[in-house]
Amino acid sequence: MKCLNYICTIDDMGEVNDILYQVNYYLFEEVDCSEEEAIKLQEALERKIRVEERKKEVANNCGIYQKNYYLNVRKSKDNSLFDSSDSYIKKDEDIKKHLSKRGFDVISIIDPSEYIKFSNKTHI
Repeated sequence: MKCLNYICTIDDMGEVNDILYQVNYYLFEEVDCSEEEAIKLQEALERKIRVEERKKEVANNCGIYQKNYYLNVRKSKDNSLFDSSDSYIKKDEDIKKHLSKRGFDVISIIDPSEYIKFSNKTHI
């Protein structure tokens, strides 16, 4: 069975025309796992996305433009180039080139709406 496992986050922060921004790229990879592991990883992914989307909402309400991308990536053969301390994207650098230099290929963008299941229960 295939499921998505969280690897790390890459941040792009800066200021454009006096507006602070932060763009977060959350990297996930497809892994082989049992059904039990798949359920745990799915729940962890849903939690991660809920938390990050909430943080984005708070940042945007505070005047900081924030955008989140969830990427399904594949590690290339030589992954030794990647160092989490070097996870900031340089200004105007393309995310696919940035990841490629660090040993990752982008397979697809994960749509958060597929993973976040909203409850229609009324909370009192």
